[in-house]
Amino acid sequence: MKKDISFIVPMYNAEEYLERTLNSIVEMVGEKQNKVEVLLIDDGSSDETVMLAKNFSTNYDFFKVIPGKHQGVSGTRNTGIKLAKGEYVTFIDSDDTFRKNFVTIFESLITEKPDIVLADIEVIKHTKSMMNLTIDQKIALFKLINRGRGNTGIGSKFFKRSFLEKYALMYDSQIMISEDALFNYQAIDKATSVVLTPEEFYYVLASHTLPYYNPNILTSELRYRKQTAKIFAKYYPYDENGELLWTDNKIKLLGYIKLVDRYYGPLYIKKEISLSEATKKLREIAENFDYTGCFKSKAHDNVLGMRYIVFRNMLKCKLYRTTLVFNKYMDRIKKTQRWK
Repeated sequence: MKKDISFIVPMYNAEEYLERTLNSIVEMVGEKQNKVEVLLIDDGSSDETVMLAKNFSTNYDFFKVIPGKHQGVSGTRNTGIKLAKGEYVTFIDSDDTFRKNFVTIFESLITEKPDIVLADIEVIKHTKSMMNLTIDQKIALFKLINRGRGNTGIGSKFFKRSFLEKYALMYDSQIMISEDALFNYQAIDKATSVVLTPEEFYYVLASHTLPYYNPNILTSELRYRKQTAKIFAKYYPYDENGELLWTDNKIKLLGYIKLVDRYYGPLYIKKEISLSEATKKLREIAENFDYTGCFKSKAHDNVLGMRYIVFRNMLKCKLYRTTLVFNKYMDRIKKTQRWK
């Protein structure tokens, strides 16, 4: 029987929360079990994740457990895209929960067969179809998923599988942070139709943002910066209201902050590089990758928190060295552990 949705669930050492998530999926599917498939794709777990998934799935035909070697979340999601049979695909994490009987609601959202369905849109009261998307509408969508603390992650986004195949849309496995945001921007860029709905679907129960240093953050962030800049370049000539600039500044600001407190800051604190070297690198990146403009705007202070507002004001004045020292002492005061 034809499947409406393929739920792609990467799993990596998820034994602590997995059963709760799988039970929530069953409740979310409700009586529509013949309309969905759930692909539980292991990413090389070393705990009991695969065994738990197999034991649980024996009671439900729509679960499929797919063992695998470790390739990272992007590679695992890409495996899911290749294996999916549903008309639409969506990506969910193995430690979150979902609205009961949502699949029944979802069927009413795809009558016009849009390329993308965006759920959990709090700023609208009623479901809205956007067919034959214009450039202005796409600029508005880029901003929409970045409102407040942002919904640029995987949650509550459904993509028509034939649309993904047509444009060969896959996750960039070289980007380890914000890979989901880039995928969403690429999809909006190619889409011709989107349905927005305030209907609730996705409940994030665990933070996926960790404060640790990671040696791949630098190359990942700069690649992400280049890719988003490439997408947005075609829209800037039409950005009469500054919506794209607002979005781009937020992306750049949050990305640069990661370079301070999760890359160069920890390296300096651990004395793997000198303060002078870290300062020089941060200055070069800010100037060469067009970050400097985002430091001047207060538009995103409401989502930064006081520590990062201070960061922004220091960076606005090109006080890269002072920012690193301030970050060091804030970590000490907050007892923040940057190294596993």
